[in-house]
Amino acid sequence: MNRFDDNAAGHREVGSSADLAGFGFDLPDHAWLSRVHHAERNAELGWIGPYELLEEIGRGAQGIVYRARQRTTQRQIALKRLIAGSFANPESRARFDREVRIAAELNHPNIVTVYGADIVDGVPNLAMEWINGLPLDRWARTHDGAVRSMGDLLRAFGRICDAVQHAHQHGVIHRDLKPSNILVTPDGEPHVLDFGLARAVDPDGSIATTLTATEQMLGTPAYASPEQVGSEPAIVDTRTDVYSLGAILFQLLTGRTPHDSSGGLARLLDSIRHDDPTAPSHVATGVVRELDLITLKALARDPGQRYQSVDALRSDVSRFLSGEPVLAHPPRFTYQVRKLIRRHRTATAFSAAIVLLVAGMAALAFVMALRIADQRDRAIRAESTAERRFKEVRGLARAMIFDVHEHLAPIVGATEARRALVTTGLEYLDRLGREAGDDPVLLAEIAEGYHRLGAVQGLRTMGSLGDLAGARQSFEKMQSICRTMLESDPDDVRALNLLAGSYRGLGDVLTLMGLRADAIASYQSQIDIHTRVAILDPHPAKPRRHAYVARIQMAKQHRAAGDADSAIKLYNLAAADIHQQIPLYPDNTDLRRDLALIRALESELLLQTQHIDEAEAASREAMNVTQMLVSRHPENNQFQRDLALRHQEMADIALARKDYPVALGSYRQCLAILARLAAADPADTVAQRDLSITHEKFGDVAREQGDGAAALAEYELAMQITSALADAQPDSVAQKLDLCMIRTKVGGARAQQGQNGSAIELIQDNLARLDELTDPDSPDVDRSNTRLQSLQLLADAQLAMDRREEAEATLIQYYESATADAKHFPDHDWFVHHIGAATGKLGELHEAIGVDATQPADTRRDALNTAENWYQRCKEVANKIMQDESTPPDDTRSSKACDEAIARCKAALAGLH
Repeated sequence: MNRFDDNAAGHREVGSSADLAGFGFDLPDHAWLSRVHHAERNAELGWIGPYELLEEIGRGAQGIVYRARQRTTQRQIALKRLIAGSFANPESRARFDREVRIAAELNHPNIVTVYGADIVDGVPNLAMEWINGLPLDRWARTHDGAVRSMGDLLRAFGRICDAVQHAHQHGVIHRDLKPSNILVTPDGEPHVLDFGLARAVDPDGSIATTLTATEQMLGTPAYASPEQVGSEPAIVDTRTDVYSLGAILFQLLTGRTPHDSSGGLARLLDSIRHDDPTAPSHVATGVVRELDLITLKALARDPGQRYQSVDALRSDVSRFLSGEPVLAHPPRFTYQVRKLIRRHRTATAFSAAIVLLVAGMAALAFVMALRIADQRDRAIRAESTAERRFKEVRGLARAMIFDVHEHLAPIVGATEARRALVTTGLEYLDRLGREAGDDPVLLAEIAEGYHRLGAVQGLRTMGSLGDLAGARQSFEKMQSICRTMLESDPDDVRALNLLAGSYRGLGDVLTLMGLRADAIASYQSQIDIHTRVAILDPHPAKPRRHAYVARIQMAKQHRAAGDADSAIKLYNLAAADIHQQIPLYPDNTDLRRDLALIRALESELLLQTQHIDEAEAASREAMNVTQMLVSRHPENNQFQRDLALRHQEMADIALARKDYPVALGSYRQCLAILARLAAADPADTVAQRDLSITHEKFGDVAREQGDGAAALAEYELAMQITSALADAQPDSVAQKLDLCMIRTKVGGARAQQGQNGSAIELIQDNLARLDELTDPDSPDVDRSNTRLQSLQLLADAQLAMDRREEAEATLIQYYESATADAKHFPDHDWFVHHIGAATGKLGELHEAIGVDATQPADTRRDALNTAENWYQRCKEVANKIMQDESTPPDDTRSSKACDEAIARCKAALAGLH
């Protein structure tokens, strides 16, 4: 059944003579009673003016709501007839009309539309949109009494917040938000009723307003804010609606209101004024810590401690739905520190020479945790006091690892703060782990802590410290703790999810360390665990990202191994999983960001395999998604980095098409973003790597355009940055490979500028480094391609210095390596092109000897025969390339060019006879 709440509209301070006259208190008794009887009389069903009253829906102190039909439009509406309308004087009627107009101007899909107002038989009537739905609290339970999924509840709540925020932006405060004022249609769309009738913008343009005793109790007590139920005049602003929304969220999560009303109205009002609500998780199962934090922040008794806008509340709910860190946190960390220092002054002496204030607070919390724990061990007689203090500091330290870490994560320039946090955080977790016993809550907290710190230590994300060995240890410690948790309950979903997360983090670290087989095994373990969790927990509140993210990581491993088909299949599986989840979690930014990542990775793979058109289509899809995310979250630096990478990918495609102006334009857009991020945080290894790659790309364009000097300058700059990163991350095989790749390009650019001696020295050293990185059991596409490029460039430099014997040996090695790699990586025609280049260069070398008149005739004859054989092999490669419909070889390696070279050799041989 539909219900429209009937709370009065347009209240202001009562007490003036105009207000008393408006209610007829100055009329004779018989006239006043006549007006009262007229106001209380029910309208009979049927036609009243332009409305046909079909049924009475609800009534209250101020009015009666009917389901009605408009004569002119024949549409079904909700008609509200105000009981007190007979008493309205011209001033109060004008105020009513003004506020109706304001409400009518609110145009939002989740706000009930006000069509207009008129007066029939002296009674004001308000015509509104008819909503066929249930009150929010009834909708929250299905027909069989089951609670709707957490995702459904929170998505509906988010739309309610959108509606309230829209009203606030138009200067309207509701002041009586409650479940009965919100109707939800069968498709799950909420609609907020009676919007703006409580208080519109004041004449001075301010939304905030002072409540008198008369106005304070406008809201329904169970959902009213402390300032609404206080005994003294209070300031009401948009944060009053934030509180009511917090009360609504509490009821959605728990099925009850935040404050117990069973003790009567006086006890309820006293509780609202003086008591903090219980955490929702203490009332209902299945409510996680983040939702506790969000709800309690909205319900803070002090308006200054609440979300300062409905939009901020809605954003935190969206972050939770997206699997992102929420910004709500317990009472401010600095406030807790001040209180603790006052109680334990002697325990807080530590060095003031700290990198940042935040890092200093982290050290304070962790050092105190250790000292108080030691105190507890030594002073058994003071066990209860020490335990209490230990819990206080444990909460303080936990806030640093979780809350402060999350605040630092998206901030550029905070890497040193993260370094200090990691150092002291690991000491704290190691100590706490030894004392945890079998406490599942504490064990889970420790596991999550290792995960957070491991990510800061070594994963290739913004703000990473590049400590792969440390990160590996953190994730392995996390696994050990998770297994301890599962010993008592093998089906503990939280423990299983944590264990899966440890495998994901460990897989990422092993990837960077070059241990591909171990990384793939780790990702597969992650997928297996999530498959099990999906059976145990079929209706999660958050999307299942982890399984498809593991597939993405496995696809990268297969791509690196040259198995393009397996990589594409895994990318498609991951994309299909995302597309299935987006309708279930429409507000989730991670899903869309992951989809963009998949398309970008596909584009990279397609470009490497010379499918340029398909690569461009995938890259444009990734760009569209990323631009949408940036437009919605312009301050998110991770999304900004994503946008820079999308520009880089589009530039790579333009470069492959030799469209240099477009490539340069896209690279410049990329560089503008990355330079800002890198300059803001020089210690951020990921930002520095991004910057290095972009300079390398500028060098590629300059080289293609024939500007060797500009290319060399860009490559040298990229090498300088990458070399520093490799020195800082000695355990990172991936970083060492990055350095080898850019050193190869520097060597080639030096040779092109005539610096052949320097080029040979650099490339030979580079080949030695690549050999150290080579793992016969784990072939790598990029490593193999870089090695072949180095051999090719080395031979060119040797030939330029007329070191023919060395060049021939290098070219033979080049040919043999390319032939072996082509068998390892059949999906990549790079290696077939390398075979063509090697055979063609060997043909040219021997032809040059064969036509050298200073050489003996027999030497020349042997050289020409050898050259003819190499050119014949080069022709076979060219024909294979054309047959496979791959990118054609360059003109000097085409079948026609080979035929011409063979003909030259035959002619030269004929001249020797």
